Amino acid sequence: MIHVIINQIALIFTMKFSYLNIYFLALLFIGCNEKQESVTETFIEKNITAEVIHINEFIYRPSDMIISDNYLVIHDKYDESLFKIFDLDDLKNSKSWGELGDGPDKIKYVSYNSLSRINNGFGFVDKYTFRQFQIKNNLDVIEAPSINLSKNLGIINGFCRLNDNLFIANSISEGDLYEHVFLKGNEIIESEFGSYPEEDIPQREIIDKQRYYSKFGLSNEKKSRLFTFYYKQNIVKMYDFDGKLIGETNLEFDEIIKKDQKALAFMSGTSNEDYIFLINPNKIQKDVKNDPENYHPNLIVMNWEGKLIAKLKIQEPIGLISVDSNNKVYGMTSDLGDRIFKYDLSSIL
Repeated sequence: MIHVIINQIALIFTMKFSYLNIYFLALLFIGCNEKQESVTETFIEKNITAEVIHINEFIYRPSDMIISDNYLVIHDKYDESLFKIFDLDDLKNSKSWGELGDGPDKIKYVSYNSLSRINNGFGFVDKYTFRQFQIKNNLDVIEAPSINLSKNLGIINGFCRLNDNLFIANSISEGDLYEHVFLKGNEIIESEFGSYPEEDIPQREIIDKQRYYSKFGLSNEKKSRLFTFYYKQNIVKMYDFDGKLIGETNLEFDEIIKKDQKALAFMSGTSNEDYIFLINPNKIQKDVKNDPENYHPNLIVMNWEGKLIAKLKIQEPIGLISVDSNNKVYGMTSDLGDRIFKYDLSSIL
């Protein structure tokens, strides 16, 4: 799974890596165009170890995972069954589901990073459609009404669900004027928002800023907040659901990592109503891929106001994570596809 994530990200840009410093710049809610001040924050810093849960399924190449209600859903990109569904009360109780193909009950394509939580189930982008599925008590999967998305973008990248009828994706605006575009279900018209960081970038990357500034988003429907995280830059942005930039902050990295143009700031992330959880790899690209036994990333926790809450060093080579409402984080790695790692953070947060 680590290999899958790295290979997918590598197709988009040359990665950069870093160690996280103890300083975090707090989000200041003073408008999107004003300069942000630097504020030293106190936070929890400790080592944590996972509970290892062996499962009956084998996950060959997990590329995405979410928790919806009491179910864990994992997208297994290279298996004949595209999804593995687990009962969180008993992770040995699982089911394989989803066949690739062109028939009415088949799946044509699962867009990268589009797996989303919905009420009582999950959804994902299949070409130009957000397909939705309900999970029943016996782990049966029933398709719910789908939502047609605009075809104006071509392949939809940078997808993030905000609510039942509002989504974002990467903008393809001429001249790279905007980073994101709103997609409203069954509507053609989109509105764009977000500007690229103002910084010097390598000349070879200017022609494709979207790839250089590749990112993922996490949203909180109740708070109407959208956070975006760049894979290779230490920049975090916060928007409201109208596309207004509310705050922007940087995670400061050590100088030795700043000089490494193949560093990865964030590998993946997940969230619940209270917190955001991020995997900060803490190794350069080739070491993560080629030496997983010595890959021990940081699990970063922040709240929806942008405050850094915890920096937790984990011992397992985790690349993907998801979290439930009780702050129990579940993680996976492709090198150990027969087990799931569980971190109970309820006593820490």
